[in-house]
Amino acid sequence: MTDPLHTLYASTLPPALASSPTLSAQLAALLNGDYHALLSSPFARQLLGLSADTDTSTDSDNVKTTAPSPSAWLASLRTRARARAASTTTPTDPHSALLVALAAHATFLQSNLTGPVLPFRPGPLLLPPRVAQDARRLAAFRRGLVRELCADGVSAYALTPDVEAFCAAEAVLGSVCEGLPAPEGGTEAEAGDEGRGGFETAARWARLRALFTHQKLLAEAAPGLQRDIYAALDGLDPRVLEPGSGVETDGRVAYLLERAAIHTFHGLDARAREDVDAAAKLRRFEFVLTGLLGKRTRFQEKETSQLVVLARSYEKEEGDDEVDGGGNEAERAANGDEKGKDERAETARPGTFDLNDDTLLESISFTSQNAGGASSSDLPGASSSTIPPALASLDPAAQPRLHPLDAAILLAHASAITNTNPTHGLTREQTAPFATRVIEGGSANWQVYTQALLVRSRVEGYSARTAERGLLQLQALVDQVVTDTASAASTEPTDANTTSEADATKAEASPLAITTINADASSPDSSSTAAAATTFLPRPKSATESAPAQARLAYAPALASPLRWTLEAELAARWVALGGLRSALAIYARLRLWGECALCWAATGREDRARRVVRRLLFVPGGPEEAKSRANTAEEGDVDVGADFNVDGDVDAEAEAEAEPLADGPERDPLPPDAPRLFCILGDLDRAPAMYERAWAVSGGRYARAQRSLGRLRFAERDFAAAAAAYAKSLAVNQTNGAAWFALGCALLEMGAWGRAAEAFGRCVQLDDGDAEAWSNLGTALLRMGMEDEGAGGDDDDGDEKERAEAASGAPAVRLADGSDEGQGGENEDVAEDNTTTMKKKKTPAALRADALRALLRAAHLKHDDARIWDNVLTVAASTTPPSYAAVVRAQTRLIELRGGASSSAAAGRVNGGSGGAAMAAGEAVVDADILDRLVRHVITETAEPDSGGGRAAVARPGLPRLVDELVERGVAPVVTGSRRLWRAVARLRVWKGEPAAALAAEEKGWRAAVYGAGGAKWEAGLAGEGAWDEVVEATVELAEAYESLGGRTREGGEAEGEGAAGPLLVAPDWRFKARSAVRGVMGRGKECWEGSAGWERLRECLDGLKGGR
Repeated sequence: MTDPLHTLYASTLPPALASSPTLSAQLAALLNGDYHALLSSPFARQLLGLSADTDTSTDSDNVKTTAPSPSAWLASLRTRARARAASTTTPTDPHSALLVALAAHATFLQSNLTGPVLPFRPGPLLLPPRVAQDARRLAAFRRGLVRELCADGVSAYALTPDVEAFCAAEAVLGSVCEGLPAPEGGTEAEAGDEGRGGFETAARWARLRALFTHQKLLAEAAPGLQRDIYAALDGLDPRVLEPGSGVETDGRVAYLLERAAIHTFHGLDARAREDVDAAAKLRRFEFVLTGLLGKRTRFQEKETSQLVVLARSYEKEEGDDEVDGGGNEAERAANGDEKGKDERAETARPGTFDLNDDTLLESISFTSQNAGGASSSDLPGASSSTIPPALASLDPAAQPRLHPLDAAILLAHASAITNTNPTHGLTREQTAPFATRVIEGGSANWQVYTQALLVRSRVEGYSARTAERGLLQLQALVDQVVTDTASAASTEPTDANTTSEADATKAEASPLAITTINADASSPDSSSTAAAATTFLPRPKSATESAPAQARLAYAPALASPLRWTLEAELAARWVALGGLRSALAIYARLRLWGECALCWAATGREDRARRVVRRLLFVPGGPEEAKSRANTAEEGDVDVGADFNVDGDVDAEAEAEAEPLADGPERDPLPPDAPRLFCILGDLDRAPAMYERAWAVSGGRYARAQRSLGRLRFAERDFAAAAAAYAKSLAVNQTNGAAWFALGCALLEMGAWGRAAEAFGRCVQLDDGDAEAWSNLGTALLRMGMEDEGAGGDDDDGDEKERAEAASGAPAVRLADGSDEGQGGENEDVAEDNTTTMKKKKTPAALRADALRALLRAAHLKHDDARIWDNVLTVAASTTPPSYAAVVRAQTRLIELRGGASSSAAAGRVNGGSGGAAMAAGEAVVDADILDRLVRHVITETAEPDSGGGRAAVARPGLPRLVDELVERGVAPVVTGSRRLWRAVARLRVWKGEPAAALAAEEKGWRAAVYGAGGAKWEAGLAGEGAWDEVVEATVELAEAYESLGGRTREGGEAEGEGAAGPLLVAPDWRFKARSAVRGVMGRGKECWEGSAGWERLRECLDGLKGGR
């Protein structure tokens, strides 16, 4: 098992260089995991300025006489690396520099990510003697290196072990890549001299890994580093993925998985899934998530469908050299390892926990029908075409072991799913089978199996039945990583003059170590004598039960496993979720993550303790005089916040009572590296804008979270101009934060800056195409822009609106970068792109309304149960020119389903936040009478009627008439109770369809609604005014006219209600009598109050016209 990057470099090394004894020895040391030999080589000593014959004598003198500052050490290292990379006299120097950097980076990862315990200490090999041999200076030097790693105001983990190894690797790789030609998208064949292309690709790939490791070292993603990472990807993609690049299939697959891990880390899940799918295609790896009949519980009698992943690695056929189907012969030959070592690496795996539940089975028991393979009849809703033939014959309970890259593909797919919505139940059910497939099938790699256990423990943490196993498994993984990586960091070199200082600073230098002993500094592998730490599961008793470093590191970049303190912090967060606050505090205190400790206290209502912790980190206790005294005696970094904590992580009450006042002293000088974040936490606790401003100032205007927090506070205070200004400043630093774009858009909506709001929401949906609220607000902003333009005559200039918004907010509008590829796109990406250019290209009000409708339809598609969005769709669809009648029908139908009927009471209750009864009470109120009337009139007037059949034939054919008829008959008519206008629309449509009896029934119901409905007694008594009386008169006259026009018609065959009489059946044979009765009834009820009015005379005329018949 060899790292694909190392394999690429070794396979492209020119024979002239490969024959060099020095370079071949260095390459062999790298491939065999002997990083000590490589870092202690004469070339490495010269590169690090530790050799007597270093090129610059000044550097050598500094090494021997003074302890350089971290920044000076890094600067001199970059200078020497740049000179070596540009060397023309010694062609092996650039290659040797790259190998040293790769060894330093691998050393750091072994010490902080994969294990096993380093057999040497990196400090004495990398740092000047006056630093490495003095424990106190070494601790201060490492603190300085951590400060050098800060980016955009975001700090790295303050106690990162062996941080000098990573800093050296990053400095050398950056210098090596500086001398490379600018990437222009050529293949290896076009890259220049023989072998130069492979070297350049390997160097760029190694630097990409270093940048991503740097990003993971930080407390949160830094925008500047993210830009550097994606710039590195852009330059590396054609060199690795294009045909003719010279990179083997497994190398391209590993690169795609690393790129997917980067996308997942930065929240670009759609891109990550694309890369995972591309990797599976390259590997010819077939897998499918499907359902098979089986039992999940001990007492289950009937098999039900269970989710399972069927997967099989591609088996290389004879003569097929494109894909490595699982054998590692080439890797073993390159590695120089014996067969027995490879077998040990493939069979060794971390310990796992059984579920031991009284209800759930340890694993799904599939029905015996599946033992010979999965047939399509066992798959609910599946057909033979949905399962590849290679997987149809698999026994789901005994699937073959996967190649490590294939297992990594499954885990990357699961991570991309979980990252989208980790707490959703369906997400967990969909994710678990991927991890289960890797675990139950057994993995050929230690780190892959570890990652599978981690993914499963994350999923199981949300279920009551599996939470215990998930927590214990996570604890076991933490123990494994800590004990495999912490010992080397805890055994720092000492001499006779610094032993007491080393003992005093041992806890600070290694906060993750549990129980270790010091070793002889003269031995390079002395740290292997570290005492075994207490672990939840027994540690491996021999080397055969573990895996070597190179096997663990081979697939670590493709897995993006968390660093060890990140994993411990995840365990603490799990304890917080389960209510184990003391356990969480103990972990955070041991890791010196005081910000997390403060957040724990604040979450439990103890803001006083949280405030004490944060203020002690930022301010000197006591008054100015005492602060000055402390400044003269204390060294940088001597902030003993842990003095207030006992071994259980709780605050000692006695120590708290005797504690010095923390609020009166000045700020510490220098402030801790994570000061911007701590100021923000203090601002959250005190709701103090000044703290956010101070965080922004301390970071040099680069810590975006400070302005986001300030914007959130100002928004809550309804100071929308200040909120918009704060969000604009944060987005100037980090333009990929979708939540900040959304908040900026909301503030601009409140300010009435419709154009800038549309621009903000347009960028938001570019970053996340699935944000329904952003699409909805984008539609609202575009609609308001169209309305504003219509009101102003359509000749306003967008610049005026921008200038008003800028003047109100105090900050210029954040412009969008053309051609940005940081969004995830989607089926409506063109809508977002069109709408984000609204401020740059003038659009007509009609075009803006059309864009608003498209945005709202996208929002309704994503959030199908949100009645508010559908209501907006209905309004906008009816207001476009011409109206979008199909969208009107769809929106009105959905509104009735959500709010208007008994069948949708549950869904409507969810939308309204209440019960289904409240939804039913809405009834006909969800139907817009004006829009429905316009819709019915459009169908009647615009639909061409055939020669025979009339409207009945039109509604029988697919099209808008049928949709309108279904809306009216199935949606509107069942919910209408007291609206005369709605009944009139129903009657009008039924007349057009040739259903006179049904139309007359609707007219009668509309008249009853007007006469006997709500307010009927008021018009009769004259309490509702003459307008109510006139409406009753109008309804009565229209009913009489309907009787006259429809009563004498012949019933259609489908609506006959025969009275037993011979001859044609009329709709209402006694229509005159019914009409006169209705008119007389209304006149009788209104005679006392309305006799002699205009309405009264109208009724009299109507009654006179009905005389002369039955």
